[in-house]
Amino acid sequence: MSNWDGPETAPTLNTLPGVFQPFFSQFPVFHPLIDYINNFQWETGVTPFSSYFWGWGFPFVYLTILFTIKKFMENRKPMELKGIIGLHNAVLMVLSIFMFVGTINAVIRRYLEVGLYDIFCMPNHHHIKGDGAFWEWVFYVSKFYELLDSVLLALGKKRNLNFLHVYHHFIVVPLFWSYNTTYSFGHWMLILTNTWVHIFMYYYFAVSSAFGWSVWWKKYITIMQLVQFFFDLSLTWPLYPMEYIYGTGCSTELWTLHFGQFIGFTFVILFYRLYKETYNTRASTTPPPRKAGAKKEQ
Repeated sequence: MSNWDGPETAPTLNTLPGVFQPFFSQFPVFHPLIDYINNFQWETGVTPFSSYFWGWGFPFVYLTILFTIKKFMENRKPMELKGIIGLHNAVLMVLSIFMFVGTINAVIRRYLEVGLYDIFCMPNHHHIKGDGAFWEWVFYVSKFYELLDSVLLALGKKRNLNFLHVYHHFIVVPLFWSYNTTYSFGHWMLILTNTWVHIFMYYYFAVSSAFGWSVWWKKYITIMQLVQFFFDLSLTWPLYPMEYIYGTGCSTELWTLHFGQFIGFTFVILFYRLYKETYNTRASTTPPPRKAGAKKEQ
């Protein structure tokens, strides 16, 4: 059966070094981890965090915890969490870098082994195995850690937890659980676009939370997210005629494809509304500059 590592004669991490292995393989303590990554494969209900509870049940636990904290903090002073929030976002920024580099390294290796079509479609529902599957799992698990965003904001009362924030964190857990459990094609493309945006986004959140700094490109973070969603959606559109008309058998299940498209469109609508409300409102409330020499009204 074909898998992420390709046929038995194809290069593996031991014969075709990746980005991280040349360094970590020098230390015997990391050898078990390298072997684990080489042979990693998602098995629903067996792999950590892969059960139906974690994919579909825990998001409701998240909502319960979040609204309990909001109720608890209703008449209390905000907690001083500036340093903790800054560290939390710094961890997410570094993790995003690792996931981006690890995923692109796995994709390049796979491309050199089997070519472009196979890494895009993964035909015949081939199970993904190896470092590619590992980083897809790490990305999914990172969505649980991201739920701390909401908890810290609720405790610190830094800003209102609006529908977009809560919905986004709630829905990405079952979304990426479904991609993993159905071995969906092109999953790696979503990881690359998302982690690339998150590197900049969490850098901004880290420095603004810990030091009160701002960045001139803050406004473009939401634009980057919108471009990401359009890109993610457009990458999967060609698969509809391929699957429905030509029956190419790309690795996925159609319910996952529909679910992902629905979530993608809701993100586009909600993030576009956020951008308009945030920056159009600011532009309309900014007073026009006074002309030189104009007298100030008494």
